[in-house]
Amino acid sequence: MKIQTKALDESYILEPGQQLQYIPTEKEIKILKVTTETAIGWKDGLLSFKNAGFSEVVESLERWYGVNIQVSGKPSKAWKLSGRYENQNLDLVLDRMSFIENFNYDINKKNIHLKF
Repeated sequence: MKIQTKALDESYILEPGQQLQYIPTEKEIKILKVTTETAIGWKDGLLSFKNAGFSEVVESLERWYGVNIQVSGKPSKAWKLSGRYENQNLDLVLDRMSFIENFNYDINKKNIHLKF
């Protein structure tokens, strides 16, 4: 959830539960609300989403599993995906997400194709 957008030439002090995100294409900085589990769960093998949108999920999966995700079509509704995946392989995570969000997928090594 975006709570504040700031210019690049400002200084930033983050409070507990906040994360700074820089978006290079927009030359914009956003301060987001996050849970500790979402922000640092990676160190314990925990992939966690709380009301995550489609693009956030795709970016997280690409980063987490080191894959490239291509998409055909688009989701029929806005995603608000919540889930907790502890040391799970990508196929299992996609299988669970596809059941909830109604899409098909193919995995070919490091290339993933989501089909809506």
